[in-house]
Amino acid sequence: MAKRAANRISPPISPAPVLEAAAGQHALQYVPLASIDVVRNTRQHYDEPAMLELIQSIRAHGVMQSVTLRPHPEAPGRYQLAAGHRRFFAAQRAELTEIPAGIRPLTDRQFLEVQLLENLQREKVHPADEAVAFDELLTSGQGYTAEEIGLLVGKPPRFVAQRAQLVQLVPAWQEALREGRLPLGGAHALARLAAEHQEQAQTQLNQGYHADWVEIGGVRKRTYDTAGVRRWVKDSLSRNLATAAFPKDDPDLFPVAGACTTCPKRTGNCLYLFQDMGTDRCLDAGCFETKRNNFLERQLALIEQTLDGGPVLRITDEWGNRRPGVLNRYDYQLVAEETEIAPEVLESGRFRQAIVMDGHQAGQLVHVLVKAELAQAADPVGARQAQEAAEKEKSRQEKAATVAKNRQMNRAYQKLQEGIQAVPALRDAVLIEVLVQQLEYTLTKAKRQVLQQVYNWPDELFGQGGSYSTERKQAIARQVAAMPTTQLLPMLLDMWLVGWHTSEYDSHIPKLAAAQGWTPELLDAEVAEAKARRLADKPMVEMSEEELDAKLAATVKRLDAQAAGKGVPGA
Repeated sequence: MAKRAANRISPPISPAPVLEAAAGQHALQYVPLASIDVVRNTRQHYDEPAMLELIQSIRAHGVMQSVTLRPHPEAPGRYQLAAGHRRFFAAQRAELTEIPAGIRPLTDRQFLEVQLLENLQREKVHPADEAVAFDELLTSGQGYTAEEIGLLVGKPPRFVAQRAQLVQLVPAWQEALREGRLPLGGAHALARLAAEHQEQAQTQLNQGYHADWVEIGGVRKRTYDTAGVRRWVKDSLSRNLATAAFPKDDPDLFPVAGACTTCPKRTGNCLYLFQDMGTDRCLDAGCFETKRNNFLERQLALIEQTLDGGPVLRITDEWGNRRPGVLNRYDYQLVAEETEIAPEVLESGRFRQAIVMDGHQAGQLVHVLVKAELAQAADPVGARQAQEAAEKEKSRQEKAATVAKNRQMNRAYQKLQEGIQAVPALRDAVLIEVLVQQLEYTLTKAKRQVLQQVYNWPDELFGQGGSYSTERKQAIARQVAAMPTTQLLPMLLDMWLVGWHTSEYDSHIPKLAAAQGWTPELLDAEVAEAKARRLADKPMVEMSEEELDAKLAATVKRLDAQAAGKGVPGA
């Protein structure tokens, strides 16, 4: 044995004589690697660091544990590898020419068991590799069942069935599972779906909040969580059969699918795979909806044949559900069977027969009161939908008009921007419009004083109409339009400055004053100087004592009159 280990990289040599094996054991010998065929390899994923360690060990010490072979049934002198794939591949990469092997005359069933099951008993076998092994056993034609395989590997039958189902994952989900981006629980939930539904799940989960990003090998890829995947499957694809209105044992509702009682897409028919789904559910929402619609059409035809009360109204029992040909929940009121209907209500046309198209009462005949605005319509559903269509068209037209107006306004704004610098008349028109807008609603006392004292606006202009009357606005517009164009810009600035200096919250004027170097001390000095000049220019008026007494008496009389007019006590 030591001699062969030392020559492990030597050129191929003839096989040594078969070593004598103890009773009940298979024969051991060194077999050239080139004469061994790998029929299948269920383990597609190997831990590369661990594989490198094994290669180094083999180069140093040789293969310490033999592989298991069987004579090739169709090629004498060759062998098929049953167990020991990892050691076989490591020996190849270590450049060995032969490997110690136990040769066993295995039947096809025994070979399959050894090849698949013995490999699954190794450490760190990927779930996807387990799935391939279990699926090959179940579909090998050798009569294996989940229960039997579970006994062989020491696992419950449910574990075997769920693992084997993973081979049904489409390639994109298989890749996500092997890369660790898809948890095992999410993989089990997806593997139970048809291929088109798995692709739909990938598209919608990638767009939703269920998915996140992860970087693998420098490439950003999506990662998923089990809860998000299961939630999507339950909400988007599955339907609760316990609340289905149609008979689940009727194969004629949808002949292509057959009855729900024998359908493989019903979770209750395969608890091994669907025990986590809880209630008995259907995993084909399209089939569920088709059966429900076919059942409702059948019920509707039967009701209309047996009743003499005319056509039956179709209603939805779900708020917010708007379907063609179905009256929505906001347009009717359910009437209990024992309710007595007044004659005037019967004559109004509001009392109708209806069939429920969804919800827990789907397929049932009920009585309803439709809204008064729909009572006179022979077809309330059509009347409502026509009304909604008209409202929708009106909304569309209003939206189109708004878009057109905005487009026109934007173009007008562009033309104004282009023209105010080059066309004086256009600039003056803009100034006039701005001034009119400023003065129509903000004509304060301070602004009136500036307009009267600086721009000689007449007093009667401010007495026309009320503060915001149309007459006042028109008068202001005429006055502004009649002003010299050279005064428009100064007036606009004056109006802004007046608005600033009369407000204690505005800081514009202090900022401008500071920028010009006008200190508070300088401003106070100029105010005092102006006051002194006014006093110096004002002539002194001398009054006699009689004149002073008369003026004082007139002032007291005026104050008494004002107090009496306001209802002041004791005035």
